[in-house]
Amino acid sequence: MRKFERGAAPESLAKARRERKSWDQFAHTDAHKELRDRLYEAQGERCAYCETNIKSSNGDINGHIEHLIRRNDAPEKTFDWNNLFFSCNHDESCGRYKDNPKNKITFNGEDIVDPSREKPSEFFTYDANGKIVERGDVSETAKRRALETIRVFNLNLPKLQNARKRAAEIVANLFNHGFLNSEKEIDEFLTDQQNSPYLSVYYALCGRELE
Repeated sequence: MRKFERGAAPESLAKARRERKSWDQFAHTDAHKELRDRLYEAQGERCAYCETNIKSSNGDINGHIEHLIRRNDAPEKTFDWNNLFFSCNHDESCGRYKDNPKNKITFNGEDIVDPSREKPSEFFTYDANGKIVERGDVSETAKRRALETIRVFNLNLPKLQNARKRAAEIVANLFNHGFLNSEKEIDEFLTDQQNSPYLSVYYALCGRELE
């Protein structure tokens, strides 16, 4: 999970509220596409939760606008800018996993780490096996929120963990072969990885904090 700046709310959200539109009505408008693009760009073309690159091989944007607090649970938050994120379409993690009734996921929204208003690196780190874990040097409240966020979005799904493990192995090999022995070498490596979906892993295992 990475920090991002969402910016000011699009006027289209306030307009939809004034016109008392349903989300289904809004979903078939140009304003919906504008909203999708705003979130997609603000999040660096990544899923807000697992950091997967959302664009598919043919250039399509393979994701969806996600309501952190479900519309059925809080209708008044349907057009709340701060409740909207862009999620990947993975069925077994992130937004679709959270919202699948079969998974029976219940949670308090205040317990979820918000990457648009908080620094995820202050809550999470990664181990050598690619597992996202709570930081050990933070308050018990922060640990609890980190664990709850991991649970709600199933962020240690084996597919995600295995991909992060491969990234962790890259870092370990670079250290073992003497390619990351100086601060300059670490800086250069991290600069080269800015578009990687595993940037949080690289920063954590290089002992740096991702802003």
